[in-house]
Amino acid sequence: MKHYIKIAAALLLGAMAFGSAGCDKGGETREPETRSTITATPGALGFIYKGGTVSVTVTSDAEWEIVGHEPWIETSVEGDKLWITVKPAVSDRSGKVTLENAVGDAAEVAISQTAMPDGELIVATKALELSGEGESRTVEVYSAQAWTAETGDEWIELSNKTSGSFRVSARSTRVERSGTITVTCGELTQTIAVTQAASTKGVQFTRLGAAQYFGDYYEIGVDNFLLAFETADYELGGGADGLTPVSGYGITLDILSLMPDDPDDAELAEGTYVADKSIPVPFSLIINSDWTYVVLTEPEAVKMKIESGTMDLSMDDDGTYHIVFEFVLADGSPFRGKYDGPITFVNES
Repeated sequence: MKHYIKIAAALLLGAMAFGSAGCDKGGETREPETRSTITATPGALGFIYKGGTVSVTVTSDAEWEIVGHEPWIETSVEGDKLWITVKPAVSDRSGKVTLENAVGDAAEVAISQTAMPDGELIVATKALELSGEGESRTVEVYSAQAWTAETGDEWIELSNKTSGSFRVSARSTRVERSGTITVTCGELTQTIAVTQAASTKGVQFTRLGAAQYFGDYYEIGVDNFLLAFETADYELGGGADGLTPVSGYGITLDILSLMPDDPDDAELAEGTYVADKSIPVPFSLIINSDWTYVVLTEPEAVKMKIESGTMDLSMDDDGTYHIVFEFVLADGSPFRGKYDGPITFVNES
């Protein structure tokens, strides 16, 4: 009889323990805890030395993100697709792309790549389009042997050559131009086409080279001003007269404007000045283009006359001038520039 009682008690205690496992202290049933999972398919990718782009399907029941990969691996996401791009490789290498979702689960895609054989040359950039305001770009080169990069165009600057890249630079230009770079490795060559658009911002003049007032120099009832502006890197030197431009830009203007009340307080009248070869009628705002020129250092070092165009001038209450040049030069090319700053004239009348 005692054995039956012990067995019944044990069954009762087991039933109570089973019933309480799914309840909290208040007697409510608790849902079992679940964790989100994330998978990447395929989980491993192999690339040859040339590299390439492959997609991986990512499955996750929570939002996910890319949390890490090697510098030679590039990634992008489109929906549930993870796109993996591997750059060319000179030697064997391996790496991984690590993913993680919002609840902390992680997945990895293993990446392996074989080495480049001898006698191969890969130049990652086939063409460069540079800004007219000046720009520098890096070109990556892949080869198991030594290589060189050269150009026959003076405006293209090559620098910072390493075992795997070099730097291409060009300064600001007022004209469109094109050139080439040749990369050579043994008997292998590849050519990079380089183009640069004309600057749309124009040349920023920052220095006042000369500001002179001559009164009615031409005896036509209009005062004469001589102005010369320079860029920060403007430099002359060489040539028979020492005026051959070495760097930067300069501009010299013979301006006809209204006479101020006091010649010692000479100032330019506000308005739009027009470049004209003829001596104007009195009280016009004219740039006498026969005595006006722009100093250029590209595409070649020259002093070029202004054929036509305008100069818009305004002045603040504190005496700061704002000048915008829109000229056509003697060779038909456009020239844009501006100056913002004070002008103090020396009275030469």
